[in-house]
Amino acid sequence: RELHPPELAYMAKLVPDPGIDPDRCRGNLDGMAARKSGDWRIFGWAWDVASGAPVRAVSVLDDGLLVGAAKTGKARPDVPQALPMVTDPAVGWFLDLANRPAHPQVIVTLGDGSTCTLGGAS
Repeated sequence: RELHPPELAYMAKLVPDPGIDPDRCRGNLDGMAARKSGDWRIFGWAWDVASGAPVRAVSVLDDGLLVGAAKTGKARPDVPQALPMVTDPAVGWFLDLANRPAHPQVIVTLGDGSTCTLGGAS
C-alpha cells in the first residue's frame, strides 16, 4: 500500500523509540541486500497482535531520521507456518533505499493508530 503525504508527515513526528512490545506487535527486519542497480532493499515482516491483522504502515528510520515508508502486503507464507498466531500471509514489507542504512529502526503503525518498534538486523 502506498502512503500519502499526510501519513508520511505524521510518521515523521514519531518518537525516537516507542519500544519493542511483543504483546502489541510482532515482526522483524529480516535483512538488507545490495541490488544490481546499486541501491539497497531492506525487508521483513510485521503483525499487529491486538487486531490480529497485518500492521497499517511500516516506517524505516536511520539514526532516528525517517528514511521512508515501506511497501506492505507482501506474501510471506513462512511466517504463519512458523507462528500460528499470524493468520494472514500478507505480512511482508520492503523498502528500496539509495544507501545502506547504518542503524536502521523499524516502527510500525498498528490498527489503533499507536506505534511499536520491531527487532531485527542492523
